[in-house]
Amino acid sequence: QNNGFKKISPTVAIRLLLDRVSTVKQAIDTLRHYDMNMKGNGRSNYHFFMADATGDFAVIEYTFPKNESIPRIMEVFQGKVYSITAKSPVASAIRK
Repeated sequence: QNNGFKKISPTVAIRLLLDRVSTVKQAIDTLRHYDMNMKGNGRSNYHFFMADATGDFAVIEYTFPKNESIPRIMEVFQGKVYSITAKSPVASAIRK
């Protein structure tokens, strides 16, 4: 993302979520207030899977804008019952 928020690395984001949130909603809200810093990571992008005690879950995926080399779009796939779209790289990984 590049929304003018404080930058955070993926590993620091994981630690932040583990230390400070207890629900999927809180995790999503927290991540929306940071720009994920993925410079220097080549063409890799990140996917986070999270779940909470209520049964809620989400996959957060950082993807590439068209013709750009750094993943900066945060996409959220959330729900207690959710079908991941066939186009998603997450869906491909789950089918393997």
